[in-house]
This record gives sequence, structure tokens and C-alpha cells, in this order.
Amino acid sequence: MADCREQAVSEDYFDYIFNRYFAEDGDLCRIVAGYGLGMEMRPRAENAPFESYFTLPKLYGLMDVQAADSIGALRVQRTEGLELYGEGCLVGFIDTGIEYDNPVFTDDGGQTRVVSIWDQTDQSGKPPEGLFYGTEYTREQILQGTAGGRDEIGHGTYLTSIVAGRADFAEEFTGIVPQAQIAMVKLKPAKQYLRNFFLVKEDAIAYQETDIMFGARYLLNVARRLQMPLVIVIGVGSNSGPHTGADALSQFLSRAAEEVGVAVVCAAGNEGDKRHHFFGTLTDRQDYTDVELRVGEGYDNATARPGEVVDMPEMNVPDTGFTLELWGSPPDIYTVSIISPEGEVVPRIFATTEESQTYDFIFNRTTIDVSYRLLEFLSGEQLIFMRFKNPTPGIWRLRVFGRNLLEGDFHIWLPINDFIDSETYFLEPDPDTTITAPGNAEALLTVSGYDSETGSFFIESGRGFAGNGEIKPDVAAPAVNVLGVQVSRLPEEVRYVRRSGTSIAAALAAGACVQLFEWGIVRGELPTMRTVEIKNLLIRGAARSTNQVYPNNEFGYGIINIYATFRALIFSGEN
Repeated sequence: MADCREQAVSEDYFDYIFNRYFAEDGDLCRIVAGYGLGMEMRPRAENAPFESYFTLPKLYGLMDVQAADSIGALRVQRTEGLELYGEGCLVGFIDTGIEYDNPVFTDDGGQTRVVSIWDQTDQSGKPPEGLFYGTEYTREQILQGTAGGRDEIGHGTYLTSIVAGRADFAEEFTGIVPQAQIAMVKLKPAKQYLRNFFLVKEDAIAYQETDIMFGARYLLNVARRLQMPLVIVIGVGSNSGPHTGADALSQFLSRAAEEVGVAVVCAAGNEGDKRHHFFGTLTDRQDYTDVELRVGEGYDNATARPGEVVDMPEMNVPDTGFTLELWGSPPDIYTVSIISPEGEVVPRIFATTEESQTYDFIFNRTTIDVSYRLLEFLSGEQLIFMRFKNPTPGIWRLRVFGRNLLEGDFHIWLPINDFIDSETYFLEPDPDTTITAPGNAEALLTVSGYDSETGSFFIESGRGFAGNGEIKPDVAAPAVNVLGVQVSRLPEEVRYVRRSGTSIAAALAAGACVQLFEWGIVRGELPTMRTVEIKNLLIRGAARSTNQVYPNNEFGYGIINIYATFRALIFSGEN
């Protein structure tokens, strides 16, 4: 399998998600994630593939732009009979790496609590068993200071400190579970062909779905080897997919969350105020409805005004632009026509099971690829996938037609904010149904954000419910101006920073999950605990305002209060 190691990171090979229903080819390299899912690598074709939306790894970005006390964790640490600091538990991150020699990640004896690192970006050492690429670093190498996986961005270090950082009373800082063990997966950047296919901004940080899936598999393997309960923190998100949990990563994480001693916590995302979601309804009495989309000047360097000639060698200048995804539920069938700011029209396509067309506009350099899938593999929903390449700035209209309508409801999503020009958005957006994947999966614990100082909802936080009406988010946690550790690059120096974002809320919730695992599994009070039990216990103790109806699409079932959860357990007589 030596060649498979290179193929996993090589731009000369395309990556495809497979599941048990796809035929095997003995000549292809395959990496198995588990639960029937994995990735196979094929030699590079002329263009990026779109034979199946499911098989194409989607791209994920970072969900980040006194909190421990706000969720009741400090009281749980200090209450006699509880005193839960995370001992005997493992918390795992799939992120940007970790500053593993930072003193905040040591125990009382000064020894590291980072037990394992998989650096997907490093091909110099031995990869984890069955995963073929990257390098795994052991606790011994971490203690010697010879490990990889260092965090150049700072996101992974910051989140890890919030969950498991040692107390620094001078700075009034402590992690939720400062005695927990830590495992880190440093994600490799997404392959360039996928960035090109999804037309991601050149400077955007993007990771591919398969690497996150394999990262979760690695953390599960580490926890099994150490025989510790595991909390997985997912601080990345994507707007790709139907927002129902019917995507490969959501399915994999959902299966993992069903295992005893495993909890999977994910962020609701920061798309609530970005104007990247449109919700529409058609009836049989309407011929169509128009969706107006403003395209910003950020793509103007790749476009021509009417009558203008642009000298742009095609081989040297990559396409800029963005993608759009329209999702509708059967038996409804949708078709689209696209109207440019100059009035040029992409004619309506009457969709068959699968149909793809490319349109070149006369008055500008815009090219639009439109692909229809009447039954997308995993969700069973209809997908219209559109790629706007080198779009001219201005107001575009997407004319949506419907037939065979029963519900008549459809959703359209633009990519997450980091992947797209900030001045490209819907003119009549819907802030609901903006939780990013994998946060719409029922089995996972999904956490939205609020401001613990004011008690108000974090305006950027993704809002529910899921695309299929599933109640999401589950709970809320602080996400505004939260203190954590930043990368210092100087030995023994600990530097702090305040950040906002729902990945922070997910990290705080993960700390509460570790406390529950220590109580339930390590101490034997509830040894069969899984994500669903943890979710229900957190909901039981959640703080709820008398001014709101619960569950709602902002706070879910309320704000996490882990101390109230334990009080409910004690007074209910559970043991």
C-alpha cells in the first residue's frame, strides 16, 4: 500500500467517497473509515468529476471568527462528591493541530496530557494503522518534543485550551476538564482540484470531508486502545448538502455516536446572519418564483463588461466564482432558469433523472454549469447544483419553476462565509435553517451560541431547525468574547486571546460531556452512557427563560447548565 500513501495527498489522484453499495475495483487504493464508508483514489481525469454528488468530498471551513462558570462547570469541579475534572477521559479534536508543549496542556507533575497526534500534513513518519497517509506521533515523541502536528493557525490550540486547559488563576482562566487526556488530528488542506470544483476563495482555509471522517476513525481507535470514554469535538462546518444529516460525514459521526462511551459534539456554525440561505414556496397556481442574488465586485477581475475585451489566458488564470445548491423533497420537481444582470437568460431545463448543461454568456465572461439530480443518493431529495464561474457583478435572478407539487417548499444555500466573496448574498434571505453540516444530524449534540454577558443570542450563530424539521440545535453555550490560549511559539509562555464563534460553544459543551462521562463511565454511575444519554441529561438541566417557548430554533432546549444537570440527577434518585 506504499503508493496509496502518496495518492492520498497527490493532486494526480481524485478522491471519491464510497459506501458498501458501490462496486469494488481491486486496482484502486481504498481507505476504509468504518460503518460501510471510506474513500477510493482514482487517477486524475480531465475535469473534476460530478458523476454522483454523494461521492464528491465536500469542503468544510473553521467555525470561528468566565465561560466555564457560565455553564456551571466550575461548580461541578468544586462540589464535594462531584469534583469532576475529566480524569480517565479522552477528548479528541479534528482541527488545525496543537501547540502540544504549551504548559496549559500538562498535568500537575508537568507531564503532557497530549497522548497522541495524527498529522495528516506530514508524510515523514509512520501513518496510523489502516489509514496510509500522514504521520502518527506517540506520547513519547510528544514528551521528547520531536512530534509534528504543530498548530500554525491557532484554532485547534485555542479550542483544546477551552476544554482541557490547566487553571491559570492569575488570568482567571481554566478549562472545563483540566485533567482530561487529549488527542489531536491535524487536518491536511483540501486537494486543489476540489477547491477549484467548488470555486473556493483562494485564501480560504478548507478541509475535505474524507479527511475529517478518517480523523474521527483515528480518535475512536485511540480511545479503544486506551480504554477511555471519548468526546469528539467538531469545530468545522459546511453548507453543502440538504441540511438533514444525509451526508457521508454526518452518517459516519452518527454511527460513532451510537457507541457506548462516545459523544460527538458539533458547532451550529456562524451562518445565521450571512444571508446565504433562501427558503421558497411554490403552489400549482404559480408559474414560478424569482430568487434575487447579489453578486459582489470580488469576482470583477475575472469578468468583462458589455463590449469590453479581456485578455485572460485560460490556462494561467483559475476560475473564480461560487456554487449554489437547490434542494427539494419528493414528489416535488423543480427546474430553474437563470437571468444575468444584463438580461441574458439561461433557458429552463426540463429535468430527467440526471441532466447537466453548461452555459456561456455573450455579454460577460460568466459560465454557469447546471446539474440536476432528481434523486440524490443518500437523502432521496432533488438537487440542482450550480457553478457560477467568473460571474459579472450585479443582481442575478434565479427563476424557480415547480411541477408535481405536494409541499412546494425548497431551500437554496450559498457556501459558508469563508469560501465566498462577502458581498455575494440573497436579497431576501432566510436566517433559519442555517446550521452547518454535520450539525443537522439527529444523533449528534449540536450547540448554538449566545453571549453570556447579555444573555442574548449570538447573531452569527446558525439557527434551526434542520431541513427536515428535526429539532436543532439541541442546546446553547457561550460563544462571544471567550478567553482561551493562543499559539505563542515561545517555550513556557502562555498567551491568551478572546474569540467568538460557535466552535467555542461546542468546545464548552464538550467539556460538560467529559464531566458526565467521568461521572457515568469512569466512576460507574451510568456505564452504558452514549451521546443520546448525554444529550438528554444536558437538556434536563438546561436553563430556560420564561419569555421563550422551547424547543426553539435558536437555543434549542435551552442553555447548558451542567451543575443543574447533576442536581436533577441527584434529586431524581438516579444513580
